[in-house]
Amino acid sequence: MKPEAWSENTEQITREVLEEFLLGDCLWSKLSLRRKYGNIRAFGYMGNDSRGTAKKDSNLEVIDKETKEMTTFATIDALIADGWAAD
Repeated sequence: MKPEAWSENTEQITREVLEEFLLGDCLWSKLSLRRKYGNIRAFGYMGNDSRGTAKKDSNLEVIDKETKEMTTFATIDALIADGWAAD
């Protein structure tokens, strides 16, 4: 099953929020994320370990809130392509 695409607007907002979070230009200690995958909806987060890193060329770690499984993405686009968006 392939992850569902978000609207262009949601994807753009996600990119902007992730870039701000990753650069450490905000006060949040965690960034909440959501994911659509068919009928499955998941929630996850990125923590302080990802902050202060380069915008697009670092390992972005997303932790699923339910399973606690960590998934690492090489780029923001890869994270979005896997169905994740800022919540």
